Amino acid sequence: MEINIDLENTIQVETVLNILGKALGYSEEKYWGRNWDAFNDILCCIDTGGIYGSNEIISFPVTFLISNFQEFKNQAPKDFEFLLDILNNGKIRNSGFDFYFK
Repeated sequence: MEINIDLENTIQVETVLNILGKALGYSEEKYWGRNWDAFNDILCCIDTGGIYGSNEIISFPVTFLISNFQEFKNQAPKDFEFLLDILNNGKIRNSGFDFYFK
């Protein structure tokens, strides 16, 4: 499964987290922490229905295709590093998760 994530004109971490959450089925109405720890938790359990087990189950392999990320990377380098650390998490990567920046 490929999940496209477009970060065009996005520099605020809150907006990035909302975009990432929505891509995984966490809308404004569905509560989650909207922080890097919560995003990491979502990724670690997307194959079992998410944090609370109430989301759609996403089967591995999963690939994130992240586009238009450069402005976020330049304007929020520490948050971009948090994102990279989460995406590179060994537990997630070993489950069949991958990502590409385009």
